[in-house]
Amino acid sequence: MTNQYIYGVTYTDTSLPADLHGIGGAAVTLVTHNQCGALVSDLPADRPLGTRDDLLSHERVLEELARRHIPVLPFRFGAAMTGPQEISDELLAANQDAFLADLEQIRGRVELVVKGRYENDSAYLEVLREEPAVLELRERIRGVPEEASYDERLRLGEVIAQAMARKQSGDTDRLAAALSPYAEQVAPRPPAREDEVANLAFLVEQGQQDGFEEAIEELGRQWAGRVRLRLIGPLPPYDFVGSLQGRQS
Repeated sequence: MTNQYIYGVTYTDTSLPADLHGIGGAAVTLVTHNQCGALVSDLPADRPLGTRDDLLSHERVLEELARRHIPVLPFRFGAAMTGPQEISDELLAANQDAFLADLEQIRGRVELVVKGRYENDSAYLEVLREEPAVLELRERIRGVPEEASYDERLRLGEVIAQAMARKQSGDTDRLAAALSPYAEQVAPRPPAREDEVANLAFLVEQGQQDGFEEAIEELGRQWAGRVRLRLIGPLPPYDFVGSLQGRQS
């Protein structure tokens, strides 16, 4: 018996790449209902899911479609149904209006993610220059045994953490302000690293992508030696679709 693994939803008239293959090397095809189509591949009913290769195959399918600017509402990893009839009746027919609304929202647009990391100790050195309380506390405990200055060392750590949070927030706002003119929506993402300045997703019209990338390059020049910026995408629009499809980070 064969199930159907589901990668996402697109338009019925979407033309898929002939060489698009998903989990287990199975060809990706469309199961359609009126104006919507589910991206699926055959999956043996007795085959367990959950390996790293399965997850990477799921991501590769969606990223390949995003790279080709094919509008897709991405499903989170692990969605499967028993066959085309169930997909048509219980998924596509039941949710067509919501799917079409979300597809219209992302059609002709791409998701681009910008991440920034402080280089070396640039942010910490700025905090030392800009925050008198940090310098004062640091000087107060200089040369004092650790046991005798335990409370003040804790306080110093708290003051530095607060100052760093303010700096990261300000730099994130600056990054968003520089790129927002080229984007329709901006979505903050949880930082993946402690030294991250920002992790922001942008929904960008394809015609604005060149201007968006030029704005990143300009900010990168301004922040040279201070912040390293990285552009990731186009990506599946996980950050800009409705709750029916779920979300994958």
